[in-house]
Amino acid sequence: MDRLARFPLIFHTAMATGLGMFVPAILASRDDLHAMARMFFYIGILTLILTVFIAIATRHQTRHQSSLGHLFSLVCAFLLLPAVQAAPAARLLPDLSLLDAYLDFIACFTTTGIALHADPATYAVPLQFWRAEVAWLGGLLVWIAALAMLSPFNTTRTAPTAPKVKTSDSGPLRKALQVAVPIYTGTTAILWLFLIILGNAPLAAAMLAMATLATSGITLPGTTPAPFSEAGMLLFLALAYSRVWLTARRRALSPQHLVRDPELKLTVLLLAVALAAILSHDWQTLVKGYNTGQLTPLLDTVWGILFTTASHLATAGMTSAHWPDTTGLGLNELVLILLTIIGGGAATTAGGIKLLRVTLLYQSCHAEVDRMLYPSLVVPSTMQADSTLPVRIREAWLFILLFLFAVAMLQLIMTALGVDFTTAFVLVVSALSTNGPLVETVLGINDLLSTLSPAVKITYAAGMITGRIELILIVYLIGQFFR
Repeated sequence: MDRLARFPLIFHTAMATGLGMFVPAILASRDDLHAMARMFFYIGILTLILTVFIAIATRHQTRHQSSLGHLFSLVCAFLLLPAVQAAPAARLLPDLSLLDAYLDFIACFTTTGIALHADPATYAVPLQFWRAEVAWLGGLLVWIAALAMLSPFNTTRTAPTAPKVKTSDSGPLRKALQVAVPIYTGTTAILWLFLIILGNAPLAAAMLAMATLATSGITLPGTTPAPFSEAGMLLFLALAYSRVWLTARRRALSPQHLVRDPELKLTVLLLAVALAAILSHDWQTLVKGYNTGQLTPLLDTVWGILFTTASHLATAGMTSAHWPDTTGLGLNELVLILLTIIGGGAATTAGGIKLLRVTLLYQSCHAEVDRMLYPSLVVPSTMQADSTLPVRIREAWLFILLFLFAVAMLQLIMTALGVDFTTAFVLVVSALSTNGPLVETVLGINDLLSTLSPAVKITYAAGMITGRIELILIVYLIGQFFR
């Protein structure tokens, strides 16, 4: 493990990509799609051979990796590996251009989960599974990167005297591999077995489990989850609401610590507010259901709202079968957009601004208002002891400003390319928050991006990569490098 940890993240992800191609090869062979099975098998073998040869040739240059080097490796992974992952689809689908295949698997690998070429229901089942598996691998990469290098810069409690970026080695990466891989694969397997027990088909259950853990929303088209399956998926979506499951010690997972966790508390508050806002807006349905005594449809609507809002807050974007149908951009759609912008927890597979940053901004605003109302206020000792709080608040403000700047720039580019304002805004939010299914839920169009120009697709792909890596990390590391 020590020797493997010396290699950059892109090496481990390329090896996982090559090995992962054997799974759709087996599925294609089972369905008597022998040409597709051979394609996945050959490309997987070729990927493994090339990765091993490159690792052997560069083994003397990868003994000491700085944080800036890990960041460069992460960016290269999101830029280069989708070209390898898209190779089977580009060869098997004659009408799929190389650009569309590449951009489509960028959407999968960044866990955005939107199709940029056509409706995925037209693909063969092994290709559909491969898209979900690529998104699952992208989620695993985000977990490993969060433990190895992202969490110290993601508004966590890092002291100002943290080690410089040039002094890190393979130790954090080795620990990240040892922690993230067993937890990520284990929870996916547990959810998969749980969904099978509830009555889902094994393949559909596997794609649902991978979509939940990776928050990609890529499921098997045309399948409806069995009863109570959404409840199990919602339970495992809690991994996308807080970093405490991955980064905390065992004693921090007690019920008392979970209740006090700021990200989980804000999650409950946001979901309660969203549920109350949507139900109060459609109060006529509530009154009608109460007068007729038909409480089952009312409970189904409440569950559909709860699951859908929780899924979009985690940037998974999965929509419940009981989500109320609406036309146009109304309150329900605006609530989903706002929840998507806020996003899930820090150091998770979720995108968006992140719950922890919103909590820090609320604490900052609350403290400033208290100072204005009570000039003689005595600051609690717990806040005085936290010397890193002002630094983390400044980082949160910086990220929000960068996020809004990125929204404005991408919105300007897309409107200049001929996309109408509302559509461009929804596309930009879904790209930067890595929530691709938001486009279909809000706009009601299955294959919107397939009808747009290549320039718009490239802009959308740039937004996906930017939202996945986070601008504040790039700015912070570059600033440390030139300090």
